[in-house]
Amino acid sequence: MFLAGRGKVCYIGIMMTTTYIMNLEKLNNDTVFERYFSQMPAKRREKILRSKHRMDKNRSLGAGILLAYGLLANGIEPKDAVIREGEYGKPYLAGIREKKPQQDIYFNLSHSGDYAAAVFGTVPVGIDIEHERKNTEKIIRRCFCSEEQEALAACRSEEERADLFLRYWTIKESVAKVSGLGLRIPFADIQIANDCQIDVNWKENTWKYFFREMELLGNGKDKYRIAVCAEAEGFAQEPIWVEG
Repeated sequence: MFLAGRGKVCYIGIMMTTTYIMNLEKLNNDTVFERYFSQMPAKRREKILRSKHRMDKNRSLGAGILLAYGLLANGIEPKDAVIREGEYGKPYLAGIREKKPQQDIYFNLSHSGDYAAAVFGTVPVGIDIEHERKNTEKIIRRCFCSEEQEALAACRSEEERADLFLRYWTIKESVAKVSGLGLRIPFADIQIANDCQIDVNWKENTWKYFFREMELLGNGKDKYRIAVCAEAEGFAQEPIWVEG
């Protein structure tokens, strides 16, 4: 059983797109880690054990916890869920053990630093969380369009520039993930049309996505950015914090 809020089990019907966030600090406690780990399906446990460092294990476990929580919130027992991967590696919900198809439920997972994040929706979705990037000049030249490069160059401070870079990057990552094509889409072809819309023009194909951004102040001074992207509008107003 996975808990939320102030220790109450919460089965929450999603609107169209709902975001879940978890602080991974609690997983540094071995007892808590083992309690959650024991509830994970075999594939998730194997993935966790392949990680060499404890924080990487925590991040993988945290992603698994959010996946299980989101499934429960949509009335699906995690043990019954069948997770497959698309042609380019994006996980999707294929069905349950009784071979009954799920009813248009999509999800995506991400983690960075001390946090894991997940998004569930009634349309294809993608999510990315980041907290810092270093040595970004090559990335900017390769992955950002001329307008984005000019906006970064016009920033008045390194802090402002780093924040804008992170904003662009998380949005582009979330688009790459919602599409299922990942890094096959050149990031320079992913352009922010306005405060809620993304346009992608690639190989004579055109896609339109909608996005929402969130800012999170971490345990220390680190600032995290989250971008959620979906094929249609309709985002929940606030993320749901999952607690143990």
